[in-house]
Amino acid sequence: MADAYADLRGKTKVMTTQMGASRDVSKSAKGWSVGIGLNVGKQLTDSVDLEFDPYYRHKTICKPREIVLDGDKTKMGRSKSNEYGFRVAATFYSQLKSK
Repeated sequence: MADAYADLRGKTKVMTTQMGASRDVSKSAKGWSVGIGLNVGKQLTDSVDLEFDPYYRHKTICKPREIVLDGDKTKMGRSKSNEYGFRVAATFYSQLKSK
């Protein structure tokens, strides 16, 4: 099974704590991302199923990001990232016998 997704209006806001800062750090960004994956499954036995899923994701931050630390604002430029991944999962089934 193949799947694809697109997030064209993504927005994130992150609040973190940094050592040495008198208060929390906030960061916000706007961008978009697209991805594609392929989910392949194989039934090995009646009680074991194996799946693997390679995927690719592209993410773009369109507008400059703003980081606020102790009231000082810092702007960071646009960025792009590519993620590749591979997921493996095994499922074990338990069959209960009824009397």
